[in-house]
Amino acid sequence: MNKRYAATGTSVATGILPLVGGPVALPRHSVSQTGRRRVRAVLIYCALNLLVSVRAEGQFWAFHARRYFDPLRAEVRAAQPTVLFPARSSQVEFSPNTSQWFVGWDITTGLEIPLIGWESQPTRTGDFTRRNWGVGLWLPISFHMIEDVFDSDNSSPIVNTDYRFAAMLKAQWQAWTRSSLQARVSVGHESTHLGDEFSLLAVQSPASQFRRVNVSYEALEYGVSFQHMLPIKVLGEAELLLRHTGVYPVNAGYYAAELRETGGGTVTPPSRKYQWGFGAQLVPDESWRPWISVELRNRIVYGYDRPSTQDEDTKLSVNVLVGTRTANFDFTSHFSVELYFRYYHGVNPAGQFRNDRQYTIYGTGLLVRLGAR
Repeated sequence: MNKRYAATGTSVATGILPLVGGPVALPRHSVSQTGRRRVRAVLIYCALNLLVSVRAEGQFWAFHARRYFDPLRAEVRAAQPTVLFPARSSQVEFSPNTSQWFVGWDITTGLEIPLIGWESQPTRTGDFTRRNWGVGLWLPISFHMIEDVFDSDNSSPIVNTDYRFAAMLKAQWQAWTRSSLQARVSVGHESTHLGDEFSLLAVQSPASQFRRVNVSYEALEYGVSFQHMLPIKVLGEAELLLRHTGVYPVNAGYYAAELRETGGGTVTPPSRKYQWGFGAQLVPDESWRPWISVELRNRIVYGYDRPSTQDEDTKLSVNVLVGTRTANFDFTSHFSVELYFRYYHGVNPAGQFRNDRQYTIYGTGLLVRLGAR
């Protein structure tokens, strides 16, 4: 008897229990294998049910706007149309204008084009109920221009232009009833160029040490944000948005060491890469209510003439926009124009002039919002 129970891996006591109505003891290896099979079966069953329910309730979409990760109003170089005029700003390097300030246009035009996506709850806006989510692919394209309207010879040259495009993946999860988490990842290209007329005027100056640096790069950018809708007595329903962003070039750096000049020449190669930023905004949904948007970014100060053993400096730069709605929020309209006042101080965000750490620009303008809060 002892040998028989020893062979099956049970004790004498457990072998006797079935005779008196007790539980049947199975061999240990049999219990382990059976349990694992049951767990796997349950997991597969749950996964299949989840997939079936998700496919039944969710939807694919294409070429329809969604509000998964709208650009911050104060985000510099975001793919959204803004016109700042008149804009008063610090003078830029090599400018033939001898005054301390210049007045001109600061224009950005662009759009985040929605391509395709999927969401667990069918919606045309991205306003999900709790625990629903969506993900999609966008193509952001933007162009930026600075023009000096009142220069010394009234030629009003274009000072600088920036071109940006990328492939962007955006997602939103409605974690709570009134709050959501958002994220984006993009891989894109930026190319910046000095205006031809500006360059010709700059090089003609007898005392000028003018040179053209090729600021052009590919970069990986990311962003995460927390969005909360809250009722405020004066503003009504308002969106509170807190955001963190970062950018990291995937090539050698933000600019090339070789100059774009006939005679050639070089500058000190870039060394720093990562730049981070934080943003926040409070925007009501009702018309003629004030809003505020702020972006802080730790920008790299390009050091073209620094020692090669020394890294570039960084400077915290601030961009503040204060504006007002001109109409109630209506996602189906896809179009609204808002008035704002802008103040920026820090590293010049325009191409080659990012070696200037004390750049200031301010003025009034218009902001166009397409299908977004």
